[in-house]
Amino acid sequence: MIKVIIDEVLDFSKLDSNLLVLAPERTRPLEVIEKALKMFEADLKSADIQTTIEELPSECSVVDVLCDPSRLLQIIINLITNAVKFTRDSETRRITLTYAPFSAPPSAQDCGVQFI
Repeated sequence: MIKVIIDEVLDFSKLDSNLLVLAPERTRPLEVIEKALKMFEADLKSADIQTTIEELPSECSVVDVLCDPSRLLQIIINLITNAVKFTRDSETRRITLTYAPFSAPPSAQDCGVQFI
């Protein structure tokens, strides 16, 4: 856990100094999501947390995107870590990872969520 915090602090300092280098390449977001879930497979099983991956309907039909897969993986790992932490003691133990391509930034309505 300490290593994760140190890595994030270093990333922020790189961002502030304009030293963070992104390496965009053709990436399949679904594969990155599946890879991240595979990394947490044992933790999810021991905590009896069910996971699902859903693709939202979208006006775009793409499989590959241009992004930095390692940074995308880092973001998804962070989200899964938080979800596991807050789901572990819940009555309902389910995490749903939802993704979709959009030609413009999605709204809360597109994602089916309500922002407070």
